[in-house]
Amino acid sequence: MNQAAALYIFVTSDIPDVYINTIGYCIEHFDLSKVVLLGIVKDKGQKGSTETHLQSVKGRIAKQLSLLQKGEYLYKDQKSKQWQEKQIDIESHDKIRYTRVAAQHIDTDTIVYSTLESKIVSFLEGNNYNCIFDVSAISKGYLVDVFVILLSKKVEDIYTFELKLRERTYDERELIHNLSIDNGDYEFVNLTKSDYTRDKAVKTKHEESVTEHSWQMLDEAVDVVSSDFATTILTIYTVFVIASFVLIAIFVAQADWSKIEPWTFILFGVPLLPYLLSLIMQLIFRKELSLRPQNIFDWLKNYKSRVLRNKLVLLQNPISQTPNSVTKM
Repeated sequence: MNQAAALYIFVTSDIPDVYINTIGYCIEHFDLSKVVLLGIVKDKGQKGSTETHLQSVKGRIAKQLSLLQKGEYLYKDQKSKQWQEKQIDIESHDKIRYTRVAAQHIDTDTIVYSTLESKIVSFLEGNNYNCIFDVSAISKGYLVDVFVILLSKKVEDIYTFELKLRERTYDERELIHNLSIDNGDYEFVNLTKSDYTRDKAVKTKHEESVTEHSWQMLDEAVDVVSSDFATTILTIYTVFVIASFVLIAIFVAQADWSKIEPWTFILFGVPLLPYLLSLIMQLIFRKELSLRPQNIFDWLKNYKSRVLRNKLVLLQNPISQTPNSVTKM
């Protein structure tokens, strides 16, 4: 990315660690302009509670980062369901690492589900389409919707922070400073680059309808051009045959018969040469070379149509196009 990117993180869980891992990774690997925590709610009446939840998560992230810089850790006790603190071992350079993360300002934004697509578009347009979307902690019920919308907008930076540990501990051992990407402890996965999503595009029904209409109009244009081409060639051929007979007739009328008599066969046979070729084709190759005007017209039209369609295919995709490269919404 050439310019600073906006990092949008979809929030569901109240555990701050997953968000700290994402923010920490992105600060080290991208130039960030801002970080925004996103919440999605279907019921407009619950928008206030979702905003409160986002503020709570934001505050918990800030507190966790503050504690980590002091060698402490915030965790949720599974029995009491209360947040508690404990001492942990953490290296000085890791404390400095979390200081940089804590310096990153974090905003929040609540999205009403019915405005999800328009809201995402506003994010993209507001940041010149230079956005990173993290879906590590998104509710599974919204994951497909968000992913499809982002793909339909040609977004290629959709990530999830994926832990690859043999056993989950759900504590400070799963924070990024205790993880090694070289050892395969985690991976910041781009969901658009998998074997199944790479080179795929998503089209909305409206876009697909517009595309089909455009191809229909193009098909009609090709048909018209091919017909005009066939008509033009057939007209030239007809004029040539008629002109040949007329010129021969004039020549015969004005010439000395004794001089042109040896050339009579050639003079009158040239215009009939195509019919002789047709007869030879049928006798030798068992193929009919029909010189009926309608057959000639159809052959010329089909020929021109094939040429034009081949050019259109090359212009549309110079390399190749697989039939499964487009997914409709």
